[in-house]
Amino acid sequence: MRKLVLLLVLGVTISYAYSQNRTIAGVVTSQNKEPLPGVSITIPGTNLGTVTNSNGIFSLNVPSSAKSLEFSYIGFKGRMIAIGSGNSMNIILESGVASQMDEIVVGAGGISSKRKDLGYVTTRVDAEKLTAGKATNIAGALTGKVAGLKISATSGGVNPSYRVVLRGQRSITGNNQALIILDNVIVPNELLGNLNPEDVQDITVLNGASATALYGSEASNGALLITTKKGSRSKPEVRVSNTYTIEEPSFFPKLQQRFGAGSTANFPVYTPDENQQYGPAFDETLRPLGQPLADGSIQMLPYSPVNGKNSFWQQGRTNQTDISLSGGDDRGSMFVSAQYIDGLGTTPKDKYNKSTVRFNGTRQFARTLGITINTSYTQNRYDITSQTGTIYAELMQHLPVFKSQDIRTGKQINFQHQTLITILFIEILIFYSIIIASTQGTII
Repeated sequence: MRKLVLLLVLGVTISYAYSQNRTIAGVVTSQNKEPLPGVSITIPGTNLGTVTNSNGIFSLNVPSSAKSLEFSYIGFKGRMIAIGSGNSMNIILESGVASQMDEIVVGAGGISSKRKDLGYVTTRVDAEKLTAGKATNIAGALTGKVAGLKISATSGGVNPSYRVVLRGQRSITGNNQALIILDNVIVPNELLGNLNPEDVQDITVLNGASATALYGSEASNGALLITTKKGSRSKPEVRVSNTYTIEEPSFFPKLQQRFGAGSTANFPVYTPDENQQYGPAFDETLRPLGQPLADGSIQMLPYSPVNGKNSFWQQGRTNQTDISLSGGDDRGSMFVSAQYIDGLGTTPKDKYNKSTVRFNGTRQFARTLGITINTSYTQNRYDITSQTGTIYAELMQHLPVFKSQDIRTGKQINFQHQTLITILFIEILIFYSIIIASTQGTII
């Protein structure tokens, strides 16, 4: 009798231990019966989970306390499946997205929450919208994507700096720019001009004070939370893209092409060193330009208009190449990307070159032990002017008899050596023309 009781107790103990954990396996497919790799499978309320392999197959060790499994995949509706008595599951996911209120939003501190659970307003910009226009940096990719977010370039050329204002001009003398947070680390605003949009998973814009309270007074002007991409826990994936962009000035001011150099006086007399265009009408005759040099030489040009002010600007070109590699398994993931940009600005001799490399990796060694690495390297090489606006103002001061090549190189052409008698004769003719015009009255 004693042996029977002992065997009975031992059998109950073995049965109870066996019922604590069991392995559930299965296949996850789409409505078209295609296997779905990388589907996330989690046990609600725990940190346990796995992902499907390249054939959509999964296997998960489930404790006895688990009542259901949650299946989620990008581009498909999530499902919550109750765990029955069997050890296998064949799951079909329907294509589509969850409602906006069920959307997962990354908030302050990198905490993920459902939108309906948040007590403040947020705006999320996903990777698809950021890369739609093939911008070379995040600042350009965000332009026009978020209501109330003002991104303006503080310098010109092919590699401008940007200023980000989210909550308006709140201070006259203080800082009005939004706080930039990359992977939960506060970074300077200059990073927006160097971050590759292909490396970003999404950007969450926090407007209200309650949304940015965790970051203190630094985020009083709002905050931009940038989350970079992580490797997918499925078969390796390689992406390569190339974008070639051509740009030109969109429009030029309309200038009159009928009258040449002359002052605002009442006489339409040609003045060699005058930048105003109130002189006589163009007649294509050879006339001096400017004052003679010390050796008596003076530049002679046909008195006819040319399009030098507009043709001064060159065609801008940008060649952008992006490549990325992602992959992983059930214990970790890896994402490696590189970007190379070679650009020419519309201002002559403006050159820009940028190389960017990023590595994001995660590895889980145990349930409570893991490592995450996010690192990037950016190299900027540029030879650009910061005085594009000044160049345009100076162009407007030049007479329309200059050719664009002369303005770019500074080379003065058509110099002729004139004697002092010839120069004196020209000045006498100019003076005589003024007298003749004065006797005929005011000419408009």
